[in-house]
Amino acid sequence: MNYHLVRLTLKMLLICITVCADYTPSQDVDPLDNGDDDDDDVNICPLKKCQRGLCNQMKCVCEKCWKGEYCDISVIENIRFSKKVFEFHVLRNVTETPNEILGHLTLNGKTIDEVNECGGQIYFVLEEKTDSIFSPFYVENSTGFIRSNGLKNYWINHSSSNLSINVKVFITPDKEMDTSQVIVFWNSSPSTVYKRSANPVGNDLRITTSYSKTTAWCIGEFIILTVQLGLPSGTTSISVKMSAPTYNSAFYGFTEFTGISNIGARILNRNFTINVMNVTGNSIYDRKTVATTVSLSDLMVDDIPNYTEDYTLTLQFIVGLWPNSSTIQGKLITTQCDVYRDNLTQTNVTTNTVGSACPVSSPDITILSNIAYIVPGDIVLFEAEVLLVSEMGNYMFSVYTIGQSATISNFNITLKNGMSYTQGPGTRQYKDGVLKKCVLAKQIDIDVIGLKSLYAMALSLPKSDRSVRLVAYIQTTSFASTRAILGFRMRHSVTSVLFQEIQVPIIADYRNFKTVLQPSMDLSMQPNVVEVEKFAEIQVAINIPPTSKQLYAFEVSLTRAILGEICYASVVEVGSGITTRIPGMRLHVEYEMQKLTILRTLATVHIGVLENPTNSSQDYYIVFKIVVKARSDPAYPTVTETQMDTRYLIMGSSQRQDSIIFSIINTAIPPITAVDSPQINIYRSEPPQTEPMDTYQAIVNAEISWSEQVIYSPIKFSFSITGSSSTVLEQKFISIGRSLVTLVPINANMSIVNNIAVIEFPSIYVDSTSNNYDAKLTLWYAIRIVGTAKFSAKLDVSIGVYLVSGQVTFSPIAASAPPQLTSSQVPYWTLESLATSRSNTSVIRGDSTYSLSV
Repeated sequence: MNYHLVRLTLKMLLICITVCADYTPSQDVDPLDNGDDDDDDVNICPLKKCQRGLCNQMKCVCEKCWKGEYCDISVIENIRFSKKVFEFHVLRNVTETPNEILGHLTLNGKTIDEVNECGGQIYFVLEEKTDSIFSPFYVENSTGFIRSNGLKNYWINHSSSNLSINVKVFITPDKEMDTSQVIVFWNSSPSTVYKRSANPVGNDLRITTSYSKTTAWCIGEFIILTVQLGLPSGTTSISVKMSAPTYNSAFYGFTEFTGISNIGARILNRNFTINVMNVTGNSIYDRKTVATTVSLSDLMVDDIPNYTEDYTLTLQFIVGLWPNSSTIQGKLITTQCDVYRDNLTQTNVTTNTVGSACPVSSPDITILSNIAYIVPGDIVLFEAEVLLVSEMGNYMFSVYTIGQSATISNFNITLKNGMSYTQGPGTRQYKDGVLKKCVLAKQIDIDVIGLKSLYAMALSLPKSDRSVRLVAYIQTTSFASTRAILGFRMRHSVTSVLFQEIQVPIIADYRNFKTVLQPSMDLSMQPNVVEVEKFAEIQVAINIPPTSKQLYAFEVSLTRAILGEICYASVVEVGSGITTRIPGMRLHVEYEMQKLTILRTLATVHIGVLENPTNSSQDYYIVFKIVVKARSDPAYPTVTETQMDTRYLIMGSSQRQDSIIFSIINTAIPPITAVDSPQINIYRSEPPQTEPMDTYQAIVNAEISWSEQVIYSPIKFSFSITGSSSTVLEQKFISIGRSLVTLVPINANMSIVNNIAVIEFPSIYVDSTSNNYDAKLTLWYAIRIVGTAKFSAKLDVSIGVYLVSGQVTFSPIAASAPPQLTSSQVPYWTLESLATSRSNTSVIRGDSTYSLSV
């Protein structure tokens, strides 16, 4: 009998343990992904955790949350204090100190950073005291720190040894979530005294020297050395002296101050004075500085820091070995840093072993993009990194495509920290491939002369920190193809050319969608007859069939390209039933050669995926506007009518074609007079006279205002310099008003020849507008100023035989000894970042320094 009782008891206990384990949250519970699965049960989230979302009404609906949060209820709606009563025990002298931290309010298992990450905003508010005009302490609204107001008389007159006050937490200014009570005890046993982060006091000055070299220092290599200064409260003046590497008191290298990589948030004034003094040694190499002293004056530090990094200042140096240091190979060298403050001196020394000569490295190209496939008509980001191995060099960077399946939409170069152009960002060259039906941008070259890389020989840094990034946007065409070949090329000498390329499949398989259903289409044009060089608007309306999910596109083309060209397409109206973003919407304009003119004759609008889950098409539609400019060909003066064809593509195949008559009126364009003349305003920007230099770059912005409903044809902009050897480096468009309907930058002929920048357009037509800014065009020019002679920069705008000009005068001054630098003038080649650590909820400000503490 007892045996069966014991067995039954153990069995019931085992069942209880199993049930409890099933209902106990565990970090081993499978994450719930917010996918697009049609299964309704996949998104139910009790006892599971949303991988990238919050749980609301048993489903993960948000993409802003931290991994590991159990989603039995929305995080934002469940903000509560961790305690009903917060008790803080402090000493009386602490309460009498202004801004002293007395305690910290916490939430129920969540940090303020985590709540903010989930889309919330926390506000802490203390209730007003009715028995006193001034509160003895206050709360930082966004952080929850309880601080003293430093009211001495209040504490002396207060008879009891504690004070209580209510505190509330809000997620919006008018939405209260919870209330708690704060009780501050003083002159009692400090059982829970809150300790603020240690901040240097008095003559204490913390110095941390970091460097990124852990192996032998090869000859010719640079290392990055940072000096972090922990500053005391108040006003401080400090000098930091960094010496070059030495062996037996002899210098075998150089040092250079490269800037300030981090300024703590509690350093109040950002315009403190910086003075750099270099000591040069007897060296045959360009870098001769053997010691550099950086003097910082009037550093003001606030006395209420929350974290150590808030009151630190980080200086950054590079230190390197001269190529003739082979005599000390295998020896131990030292690099010394001295910090002076008042009559105190602190010294920090780093040591390393000298190795052999640095290995010879060559530039290389690493493609970063991992493109699985491309959908026809889509645009993809194509990136690569190019490693630079010399401090100064001339390069040509190129992106190219092979075949008829892809064209290049854009190409740019992004410089990393420590890199700069010495002679401008380079010149561009476009190499187009003329195919049967279109012209594709098959290659874009950027020729850069004098690209400087400060950290090229800092071999201990990762390659990504010594590389430039090439960024291109590739768009596939509508031609039948199975793959696209994309590549990057770099030329850094006459005989050295590197390239890397990839092959990307072009996928047009839409079997995951539902059965193809025919939508209803409407085609209209306004006006029916168009004057030459003016424009017409063609509207295409697509009504989405009920209970359908399909991929849509349509093509608009001119039967006779000589009568017009397509400018652009845009969305006019979207039905109220389509509430989600339309993925994959793209516009691709193809070109056709007409004698020596390139015309935009075919526009393919790739709409993307449209879904109508209802049984009606009333609110599920989308309306497009295609702008077409009318033109004529003198060789065919009697041809005035053509056809505008619209071909609809559903699920990647042609389904239907509609047409509309496109007629033109070939009337003579009236000449431009003073009444219709464009107005030119020119603005210049150059360094102030307090910073003279031998050569520098200046910027000229030219704003051209046009008259409404006027045809300007043909147009030529000529920007030139007279009276100086200064050169025009670059020209580009800054803004194009909405009323300049037929002005499309890709149709411009741009060149810089013999120091004259030229932009040519076949015509500009200005539509009527109620806003003057819609009829303005802004051009941007970069000038490299050389010498001190006064000169003028002139912009000529010619419309046929009519000419209007504008100019601006430059007055360069001779170079002189530069003044003392301020913090705003010191170059920063490291970006401040803000990282949140969830383990200790601390905030770290500063750059990402690859270093080890010494």
